[in-house]
Amino acid sequence: MTIALTAPTGKVGTALLTQAQGLRLPIRPLARRGEIPFDFTDPATYARALDGARTLVLVSPPLRDQDTRDVAVIDAAREAGVTHVVKLSGYRADEAMTRFAAQHRTGEERLRASSLAWTFVRPTFFMENNLALATSVTAGDYPAPLAGARITQVAVDDVAAVLLAVARAPEPHREAIYTLTAEAAHRGEDIARVLAEAAGHPVRYVDLSEDALRQDLHGAGHEPWNAEGILEAYRNVRAGGATMTTDDIRRVTGRAPIDFATWARRHAAAFRA
Repeated sequence: MTIALTAPTGKVGTALLTQAQGLRLPIRPLARRGEIPFDFTDPATYARALDGARTLVLVSPPLRDQDTRDVAVIDAAREAGVTHVVKLSGYRADEAMTRFAAQHRTGEERLRASSLAWTFVRPTFFMENNLALATSVTAGDYPAPLAGARITQVAVDDVAAVLLAVARAPEPHREAIYTLTAEAAHRGEDIARVLAEAAGHPVRYVDLSEDALRQDLHGAGHEPWNAEGILEAYRNVRAGGATMTTDDIRRVTGRAPIDFATWARRHAAAFRA
């Protein structure tokens, strides 16, 4: 069975390819500079890149027109003879509470309406997002707009492991929807404490205002549309919409998800002054 993977150079794609290499499992990475070029923004590259693939792991880059691109890739996959699409979707995508979730819902709806077999993998916030705050954490602050709300997170390695497990043997996962989380949700103070223990120095939680986060995002180079999507996601968190935990990682992979303390220890060097 030939497995094709889009966005192989992103966080999830890189982790998936690393795990596949460890299992000696060949996967066709679909990239602009691949052996057979594939460009999300150029539909003319889709057919040749997908030819001969039977399973597609659809990981989408954060494009403003991601929903349109997803639909086009799904249609091209069907035409190329792909039989099963494993879509990396978004947390609670069916509810479309953010613009990102709404984009993913469009792709999910296209798959439901197609003749393709499908599996939806919906992770919550990535633990790796905390690495963007490494400079602040090394200075002793963990700034986030959480107020007193809890947030559930998931390690990218767990997301990749679920995608790979489904892609290797997709039949048992037909029309399955997996929501990926760790086993606990944490407040900002809890996250700061865990990072402090891993880094070996005090870290305090700083409750960030929405305006301050917007400024930080713009300063980091996020375009306004993307920045507003991130703000929407955190509004959902503060409203209590990101506390769900599931056992889907254990169900699919046979092992417990990585907890935040373990993740923090593995990345401790990034948070040390």
